[in-house]
Amino acid sequence: MNWKEVRPYLALEHFKPEIIQGKNPAAAGICNFVINIVIYYDIVSMVEPKKKLVAEMQIKLEQANSQLAEVNAKVQALKEKLAILTAQLAEATSTKEMAEATVAKGMSKLDMANRLINALSSENVRWNQGGE
Repeated sequence: MNWKEVRPYLALEHFKPEIIQGKNPAAAGICNFVINIVIYYDIVSMVEPKKKLVAEMQIKLEQANSQLAEVNAKVQALKEKLAILTAQLAEATSTKEMAEATVAKGMSKLDMANRLINALSSENVRWNQGGE
């Protein structure tokens, strides 16, 4: 149907089903049909592009949600790795602190041993002099 050619008839004052009904009921039915089909066409031509747009946006939303799920999975994997590395760091730090404490204790014993050896070496000289 050529919608541009029908519109001038719709604008006519006497192109109304109520007016035509008095002259010819069949023509009034056709008039009513034409008016309703033009209204339907106007609605469909306005709604159809919006439906297509909604379908396109729905696809984009699904793609975005899919990408979001992938990113969330990567974030979760990285969080798990971070937790493992944090635990390993805590363990290594604890081992390091124990080793440092052991070294400090050993250095203290070495210092005491050196002082004892120095003190005893002076006694060795005295003992050797006393035995003569």
